[in-house]
Amino acid sequence: MTLNFDISRDTTRVAVVQYSSYPRTEFDLDTYSSAVGVLRGIDLIQYMSGIALSMFTLCITFTLGRFEQIFHF
Repeated sequence: MTLNFDISRDTTRVAVVQYSSYPRTEFDLDTYSSAVGVLRGIDLIQYMSGIALSMFTLCITFTLGRFEQIFHF
């Protein structure tokens, strides 16, 4: 999916937050500046077992100030 986007510091940025019983930031919006970098970062992610708390993770992500960065406010 990442290959369908123009990923760079000036266009589309990608972050990954994995969650189970707690959220864990795998990489931040400024970690990778290319689709190849994002794919390498995804390859390094180790699966977290446990329960999924989607809404909690989204709240944490937005609370950390990412809402403004994602939606360009």
